[in-house]
Amino acid sequence: MSHHEAPNALWIAQRFRGPHRSGNGGYTAGALAQRLLARSGSGVSTDRAVCVTLRLPPPLETPLEVSMVGDDSLRTTTAAGAVIAQAQLVSPLPAAPPPVSSQTAAQAGKAYRGYVDHPFPFCFSCGTDRAVGDALRLFAGPVPEQAGMTAALWQPGTSFSRAALDVDAVTEPRMLTTPVVWAALDCPGAWAADFDSGRPLVLGRMTAVVHHELPADEPYVVVGKCLRQEGRKAFTTTGVYDQDSRLMAAAEAIWLAVDPATFAGLQ
Repeated sequence: MSHHEAPNALWIAQRFRGPHRSGNGGYTAGALAQRLLARSGSGVSTDRAVCVTLRLPPPLETPLEVSMVGDDSLRTTTAAGAVIAQAQLVSPLPAAPPPVSSQTAAQAGKAYRGYVDHPFPFCFSCGTDRAVGDALRLFAGPVPEQAGMTAALWQPGTSFSRAALDVDAVTEPRMLTTPVVWAALDCPGAWAADFDSGRPLVLGRMTAVVHHELPADEPYVVVGKCLRQEGRKAFTTTGVYDQDSRLMAAAEAIWLAVDPATFAGLQ
């Protein structure tokens, strides 16, 4: 949170960018989901799913107004009234790809395509040009003999806990924040859908659920799967599993391919 943030405003700090000049889609969506769940009385970690639709690239270091729309939806807008995103409680719960072993995830991560060709190397979730402890560095590579699937080992660390990121954290401070979990559910799906600098994808819609709170200091396996592609759209699922292959969080997403020239020079 910034001292520039107005009461009740949503503030996406530069640290949480995806493309260099806009917020990471998963992190931004998770921040809205967290607010909606709190306002609806569902709590921080819940089996209530939230669907977030991103209308415009989330601006960085800018106070965004947040307002309820009915009883089960909220939206965030700029001071000029432009709608950035809208979040809504939904059912049924999103599905997840099947788990893979830690050994398979480790092998897949070594072949992460972003090491060679990355359109957004400063991305909070999957960027290679970010420091350990400052960003997630979640490098999901192709799962051997599983077309359209990616996986990675993930050891978040306490710099992503509620105690470190949430000034209002009063319960379970060692747990990951909701926006961080959503960010982890974000990019592994994009990398499962032929994502590179020649075909950059941006998040259009994400529906996610956190089944169990995630301790920040434990290891996880993150899996992504591309379900299908239709023109500019790619449809994916992702899941975060603990070391016992218990599903901790899941998401379904719709990605939009954009013109590479649109993001030229933004790295």
